[in-house]
Amino acid sequence: ESLQSIKAPDTYERSSAIAKTLVKSLTAVVTSTASVPKQRERKRSKASLSVDELVEGLRSDLVEREYLWSGDINSELYAEDCIFSDPTLKFEGLATFERNLESLEPFLKRFAPASQRRVSLVDLFVDSEKKFVEACWRMVGDLALPWRPRLELDGRTRFTYGDDGRIIMYDEAWTNLNA
Repeated sequence: ESLQSIKAPDTYERSSAIAKTLVKSLTAVVTSTASVPKQRERKRSKASLSVDELVEGLRSDLVEREYLWSGDINSELYAEDCIFSDPTLKFEGLATFERNLESLEPFLKRFAPASQRRVSLVDLFVDSEKKFVEACWRMVGDLALPWRPRLELDGRTRFTYGDDGRIIMYDEAWTNLNA
């Protein structure tokens, strides 16, 4: 059973304007104060990816690198003009996504140390006809704050891919958030 059937997901379109504004503002503050180098021209190791390579890369990003917590993604999987959305943000460009992740990394390491967090991959499936891979996942972490809150988030990410096998749309939705 997919996590989608548990509860209607929170998506960018369904999120409140207040939540979007708050997260967008916080992200802008973090990214504006961080010293992240400008993206140079990217050299691709391959002209295109097979669906199997994409799926394996996504599995590795989710399970091994726990990118939802670490921000560590394999940029080879994404198109330069990929559109990214979650329930609070929507923007275009792999370089912007990487800049946001790099800017958040010090905060993630400080407040969600690797020993206190995990990502579980619940399901990963491919729809070759509609050209997407969907991952259902659960992330849990004990945050390094004085009151030691636990964040538990169930969600799904749909990765729509283009003709070259790279992700052109990243759409994250949350089905259950407990903090």
